[in-house]
Amino acid sequence: MIQETKSLLEKEKSIPEYINLQEAAIILEVESEWIRGFCETKILEAVRIVEEDNHWKIKTNQFFDHPNWKQFLQSKERAQP
Repeated sequence: MIQETKSLLEKEKSIPEYINLQEAAIILEVESEWIRGFCETKILEAVRIVEEDNHWKIKTNQFFDHPNWKQFLQSKERAQP
């Protein structure tokens, strides 16, 4: 599954290297506050962007094996114009 997703990632430049808190919460089916805590405690690989009001950028590749990943990608495709 990871190899399949990596191939898709190479073909589809629309899949970002990072996702935001809300997107990670959708994939993991938890509240955004949980994701923030996972970032702060390094359960999730993420970068805090201080100059953007302390927003978190969460590495996308850690979700490739998650059961909701494919559904998440499909929902992003539908949302794009």
